Amino acid sequence: MADPLQQARKEAAGWLILLEDDPEDHKQRALFQQWLAADPKHAMAWNSISHTSDLLAAAPPPKPETRFRMGRVSWAGLAMAAMVVMAVTPGLLLRLRADEITGTSEIRTVNLADGSVMRLGPRSAVAVSFSGGERRVSLLAGEAFFDVRHDAARPFLVESAGMVTTDVGTRFDLALRGGASVLAVDDGQVRVDVKGSPHGTNLGRGEWLRHDGDRIESGSGLPPELTAGPSTRIAARNRPVSEVVDALRPWFGGTIILADAALAGSPVTGVFDASDPRAALTALVGPARGRVVQITPWVLVVTARQ
Repeated sequence: MADPLQQARKEAAGWLILLEDDPEDHKQRALFQQWLAADPKHAMAWNSISHTSDLLAAAPPPKPETRFRMGRVSWAGLAMAAMVVMAVTPGLLLRLRADEITGTSEIRTVNLADGSVMRLGPRSAVAVSFSGGERRVSLLAGEAFFDVRHDAARPFLVESAGMVTTDVGTRFDLALRGGASVLAVDDGQVRVDVKGSPHGTNLGRGEWLRHDGDRIESGSGLPPELTAGPSTRIAARNRPVSEVVDALRPWFGGTIILADAALAGSPVTGVFDASDPRAALTALVGPARGRVVQITPWVLVVTARQ
């Protein structure tokens, strides 16, 4: 999944289409206002997307001799479609950078040339670069679980959003969620080096670390279900609702919009079935007095009960 601003742009694009489609739907507009107020990035994304939409709407329509090719599709509709493509273009660029990439709800196992095994979660992308002196993998999006064949002469390194994880003979899970790198060690040991920090950190079985660019969190004692990598069973232990929503996004073919800031920060513990994203979201936010509103088959809005 994308960095937070990219995700916000995608959500803003969805809101723009929904609001243009039915401007008199007051309940939908109220949900939009909740989303807009929930995070400053939402306002930034909305300003960017709505400005792009204005520019597209102001562009001259196709020449008369080419209009017949469009059938019943309106010029405004084409402009909206182009705006959405612009909002998610980073995903297209990701495909050009990645050696392996997965789709929505897809988990794939990849056997690497050195005998190591990599299991990718849905909507994940990695670039692999092996040389005589080192083995390097870049996690570009999503989640990957690594079962590394140790080779002291050729260290195995995984880069992710300002962090480098070096294998010391281990199995570990690494995910990019909401712009943060989240690492959990299933077995063995890893060394973690964070950009801007002069000292590395060693982590062993059941230990975890989260780095979001501004701060580092870490802990220990994770049970196996929290270290075993991509699965339809998404487990959380005292983590904010927003993190679990980020983990569920790759399992849903459309957009999940978290519209309430207080709900987003509520701590949650549990195991959720990602194979049914709407049911998982309902189970996730129900105890915190949240609800899930399905606006279209492709848009789920998570908000507080009125």
